[in-house]
Amino acid sequence: MTDWQTKKLGDIGVFTKGAGIPKDSAQSGELPAVRYGELYTSFDVFVKNTKSHIDQETASASVKIKKGDILFAGSGETIDEIGKSAVYQLDSEGYAGGDIVILRPDASQDSSFLGYALNSEMARRELRKIGQGQSVVHVYRKDLETLSLALPE
Repeated sequence: MTDWQTKKLGDIGVFTKGAGIPKDSAQSGELPAVRYGELYTSFDVFVKNTKSHIDQETASASVKIKKGDILFAGSGETIDEIGKSAVYQLDSEGYAGGDIVILRPDASQDSSFLGYALNSEMARRELRKIGQGQSVVHVYRKDLETLSLALPE
């Protein structure tokens, strides 16, 4: 029987923030990239291929992501969609655009499990509590760090 513990996301990995990748650069090259709006429109729990591909110049102003990183949408139109997340599953490095909050879980964590857990109704309820704003809702890294999840040992 597996024991479960409640842990804060800030205790199971390191958070960073994406940058760059304007819309007009989203198809400028061959390097895989994820823009925050794509988390809503193109991905469910996993990023298995990317819609955007950028050139090296755009990549130099962005943030590298690697397999197992969890990407959160930092803003949205409604409180119900805030913090939508997907696990980056490509073997090659990619790049995360602005308004994406990135969680790089510790090696001891199962990113696939976290992907499902963070998209569960229980996690969605907690995310709604930390979303801020009216016409555009935001979730910030400092708030995501405090989000608790029940995780198996």
